[in-house]
Amino acid sequence: MCWVFVSTSGCRTTGAGPLGEPIDLKPYLPASVRSQPEPETTAHHAEIDVDGARVDVEWRTFAKGPKAYVRSVKATVEKASDGLHLSRMSFVSASYPTEPDGPVEGLTEEVQLSIDFERNTLTTGHEGGKNVTVRGDGSWH
Repeated sequence: MCWVFVSTSGCRTTGAGPLGEPIDLKPYLPASVRSQPEPETTAHHAEIDVDGARVDVEWRTFAKGPKAYVRSVKATVEKASDGLHLSRMSFVSASYPTEPDGPVEGLTEEVQLSIDFERNTLTTGHEGGKNVTVRGDGSWH
C-alpha cells in the first residue's frame, strides 16, 4: 500500500496494459536480411516476473536460410504490483553467434532486453532492471 503525506510524487503503480511501444529490431538485423521484403513472422511469449509484477513479453521471429532472427518485441503488464513503477522495456544488444572463421550456419540471433522499474514506499525506494534474452528460435532466458 502506498501512503502519501506531503509528497507531490507519491507512489506510482504501473497498471495492466502495454509497456511502451513495440521495439522494431529491423535496424539491428544484418543488412542482407534487412533489405529483403518483410518476412512472415511467428509470435512467441514469455511470462516474466518483475519484482512482483507479471509481464508478458512477445517477440516475433523469422528464418532466413538456416538462421533465425528476432524482428520485434513488445511487453504487456498482465498483473501490477502495488507501488511498482515499470518505466520501460529497452533494447540492450543483439548478437549473432560466430566462430573464429566466420558466421556459423544454422544458429539463432539473441536479443538482450531490460525491463526497468522503481519501487518506492514511505521509507525506502529502489530501482533496477530485469534482464531478458529472447532468441530467434523462440527460446528465452
